[in-house]
Amino acid sequence: MNRSRTALAVAALSIAALAGPAAATQPTFVAKQQAGEWLAHRLVGTDVLNGQAEKIGTVKDVVLDAKGQATTVVVGVGGFLGIPEKLVAVPFGQIQVGDVVQSSRVVVLDASKDALKAAPAYEATDPGTTERVQQRASDWYGAAKAKVMELTKAAAEKAKEMSAPKDPAGQTPAPAPAPKQ
Repeated sequence: MNRSRTALAVAALSIAALAGPAAATQPTFVAKQQAGEWLAHRLVGTDVLNGQAEKIGTVKDVVLDAKGQATTVVVGVGGFLGIPEKLVAVPFGQIQVGDVVQSSRVVVLDASKDALKAAPAYEATDPGTTERVQQRASDWYGAAKAKVMELTKAAAEKAKEMSAPKDPAGQTPAPAPAPKQ
């Protein structure tokens, strides 16, 4: 809970710093998607074809710069029958995004399967949902493990106390002195 409040405070300060003097002006609003514009979430999951109309991968993500411009397309290649998928990235300008055909947008990248296999693997530094969930689960696991240890220790002490012999007045007798050798 305290961690959430700290994160919220840091986010608020970051937003305030980014907003700066522009915070006093009203934003402009866009009423409608224009021809030739695409929604990024509709590109994610789209098959990537080469010039010969062969499937060479799938769009996994679109990377934006600080100005909100698409700079990079992350493509998943390979990944079949237990072979893990490899992520490669190409500049956004190297892909062609076409019209919707059979309820899916066409994305073309002039590259061969071999070129994509030889390309360096892409490494994202912005943690995705999976990484955030794994971190949260790890945090919860650590807290739960600490609580289990605490409760186990308390239960052991209580069991020891309950199993100690008592005199008729209900008092636990003092421990017997150790035998002399």
